[in-house]
Amino acid sequence: MNFFKNLVKDKSVEKKNDSKKQTEIKENVWQDRMIKFDVRMTELQMCPGEEIVDSMNNVEDTKGNNGDKGSLIITNLRLMWFCDFDRHINLTIGYDCVISNEIKDVNSILRGGMTQCLNLRTKYQNSRYEFVFTCGVEEIQGRLFQTF
Repeated sequence: MNFFKNLVKDKSVEKKNDSKKQTEIKENVWQDRMIKFDVRMTELQMCPGEEIVDSMNNVEDTKGNNGDKGSLIITNLRLMWFCDFDRHINLTIGYDCVISNEIKDVNSILRGGMTQCLNLRTKYQNSRYEFVFTCGVEEIQGRLFQTF
């Protein structure tokens, strides 16, 4: 849980009321418009105006990192997943890239059989990606779907 707290930047930074500075901030915000894989931890930090909506542990990136337990952070701009054992294995998906989402049945190594998952179809630049996230804890599995 400490890692989630470290993602939030210091709130004591002065608010920029100047319209030019507000425009600069908007232009520098990429989090809602891009998909990135295996980024530096500094790129997973929250940007100005970004807030954590929900966070969950024991989430598996079933399609890309099947068998690796990780953590999922849902913000108002993007979805982030990182592997618990190696935080260099991570991804960030901006909501503007999401084409569709649905709940599907998949085979999970961590869960040991068929389970429900959150399936995201996305597009970034000229590529299409599919992401499948499965929650390892049945009690919070529904929360993953509801929050997203």
